Amino acid sequence: MSPHDEPPTAGEMFAEIFDLLTGLGILLLPISLLAIPGLVLLLPLALLAIPVAILAGPFLLIHAVRRWSRRDRTPRRTRSVTGPRVGVDRAGARTRSTPTRGSLPASPQ
Repeated sequence: MSPHDEPPTAGEMFAEIFDLLTGLGILLLPISLLAIPGLVLLLPLALLAIPVAILAGPFLLIHAVRRWSRRDRTPRRTRSVTGPRVGVDRAGARTRSTPTRGSLPASPQ
């Protein structure tokens, strides 16, 4: 653009934008063959999601308020910093599958 050229008018800019959008539309036409069936399939799901979201909002709010009020009434559980104790048999002797030395039957000789 030389200093003697006049700036484009609003009509010329509009025509240029219109041409670019038309070219973009022609370029995207093959993609629409795949997009339109997808939109047709997703539209009922979107229409179903709106009432579900409206109904879920109050439920989640009530749930959060109940958890918040219950948190103030119950003492907090403390967790060990080091993790679970190693070597502790939590199940007890009931699950022992191998006999101990004292419970072995005497071998006949």
